Amino acid sequence: MIPAEYRKSGFTDWGAPGWKMSDTIGALDNDEFYLDPTRITLLCGRAGYDGTQFKALLANDYDIQINKTSRNSVLVQININNTRSDLALLIKVLAEMARAIDKRWGMGAKRNRRPSKHG
Repeated sequence: MIPAEYRKSGFTDWGAPGWKMSDTIGALDNDEFYLDPTRITLLCGRAGYDGTQFKALLANDYDIQINKTSRNSVLVQININNTRSDLALLIKVLAEMARAIDKRWGMGAKRNRRPSKHG
């Protein structure tokens, strides 16, 4: 996501084969800027939710706690207490929600293409 000219270290992926912690420290010290892998901002406005609604949905239906909301987004902060299974659940839930939204939009598009009975 960050153009190569801003990454003098050559950093591309935290989990790349052969990548060492010393490489990560060098990237943090020398690169122009980097993305924080412990924070994920999810934009939810175009999916029909405001941040508070999306936070409530994740908490009530999936027991996923969200740290901060805005009008169109939620901020997920990953910390030392989170496990791989926590992250796997988040990804699974988001994928399920995305499929449901795509299906809902697809059904709406089909309804909009049908000729109206009333004119």
